[in-house]
Amino acid sequence: MLVLSHVTASYGDVRALNDVSLEVKKGEIFALLGANGAGKSSTLRSIVGLLKISQGAIEFLGQRIENRNPVDIVRRGISMVFEGRRIFPELTVRENLVAGAYLIKDAKVRQERMAELFERFPRLAERQSQLAGSLSGGEQQMLAIARALISKPSLLLMDEPSMGLAPKVVDEVFRIIVELNAAGTTILLVEQNAQRALEIATRAAVLETGHVALAGSAAELLNNEKVRAAYLGM
Repeated sequence: MLVLSHVTASYGDVRALNDVSLEVKKGEIFALLGANGAGKSSTLRSIVGLLKISQGAIEFLGQRIENRNPVDIVRRGISMVFEGRRIFPELTVRENLVAGAYLIKDAKVRQERMAELFERFPRLAERQSQLAGSLSGGEQQMLAIARALISKPSLLLMDEPSMGLAPKVVDEVFRIIVELNAAGTTILLVEQNAQRALEIATRAAVLETGHVALAGSAAELLNNEKVRAAYLGM
């Protein structure tokens, strides 16, 4: 579904990605693990066109998409839940969802999508007229996920969705990820909670200083001694 081939990208003189090759297959949860600064977020940003790559190729559903406009990437069926949620705090819950639906020109379709999301996220339905900045951290994360889903992506990129959340809310986030995947959404998950990520993932890769150090099934990485020592605290 998504193939990164020998992708290299930099922020100025600082190389963020160095010859990264990955394949995310349709219908799976692919977990991308690594320490801070390893290149996980940069990988996602390169996919959605926010980080220009200098070498390599990115293909989605058989078509090259590297360095395209982010709007075009969304139109093709890729959405992203950003690290830190990145909601619009001074807009209401409903207005945040409308912002996520900017490519949907048909008002009826937009309302139908919003109704579906309010059914999936009842807490957002209860707070749809409330300013997003007044929501709890968990509610803001639900809003960030809902905003990404309103375009009905076939591939959802998620950058640290459990960061800064209470354990009970983390459970809820991971439950939603599993439900979305079961409903047909392919997910590329960047997550520092390596244990939880590998428990729900199909396959995974570990990034170190901008390159892929390990890749395999989630079960293989869960049992890999290097991964267990470095990321699982074992």
